[in-house]
Amino acid sequence: MIFVAAYLSVFMLIGHLVVGIPWYLKPLLNSNADIIPKKVLHAVFHYITVIMVMSAVTLVAFAHNLLNLSPDVVRFIGIGYMLFGLTQIVLVVISHSFNGLIKMFQWTMFLPIGILALLAVGI
Repeated sequence: MIFVAAYLSVFMLIGHLVVGIPWYLKPLLNSNADIIPKKVLHAVFHYITVIMVMSAVTLVAFAHNLLNLSPDVVRFIGIGYMLFGLTQIVLVVISHSFNGLIKMFQWTMFLPIGILALLAVGI
């Protein structure tokens, strides 16, 4: 389970960069929105990139016993990913967006990574 969670997180990181930049970040930066909200969201995009890199590296290292990591570190990552997914689902539901769960699909990766990470270390 930890290998699947680890490599799903690597896959999600790659998708975040390959798809997220042209689909989400560039349109945002090219929009007519005020510069401050644009820069805040630009920073948020990169904050999540940092979290995803750190999480992927940590999960892969744990899966391959490359570092002497506590299972609590994996629990922390797992809970974080689950909360990311649940937050996205709640935001879609309260926005009443047509096909929102399909259009905002990232939860489909956040939840499995979180669940598998937690199951791998015995929740």
